[in-house]
Amino acid sequence: RHNHRQPLAQPRQRFVHLHHAKRLGGLDIDRISFDSLRRRVAFVPQEGFLFEGSVADNVRYGKPNATDREIQTAFVELGLDEWLDRLPDGLDSSVGERGGDLSAGERQLVALVRAWISVPGATRPSRHVLDP
Repeated sequence: RHNHRQPLAQPRQRFVHLHHAKRLGGLDIDRISFDSLRRRVAFVPQEGFLFEGSVADNVRYGKPNATDREIQTAFVELGLDEWLDRLPDGLDSSVGERGGDLSAGERQLVALVRAWISVPGATRPSRHVLDP
């Protein structure tokens, strides 16, 4: 007996079907291998979950050995350095339990930086955001 259903844990061939995009980062999308794409893509859910601790602690879930300088650089690369500077203690600002000290949008910003820093080569400015 053969089960035609795909197991839940088995990865899909493409996460997002790109209807209109022909190029990604200057490359023809059909010429990018799925494995290569997977190594360079991070998923940020609409509701970014944060853990109790500081902004820096939460970003480090994406790259545990990240220095404060690397984290600061990630905020700069994403154009979020002014927002970070407005926090009472910058990277050391507490996010509260489940991120409760931040708005939903601010939680998403921290989750975005966490995803950004987790992708190898995150200091390269060639990042793309897909919002299906």
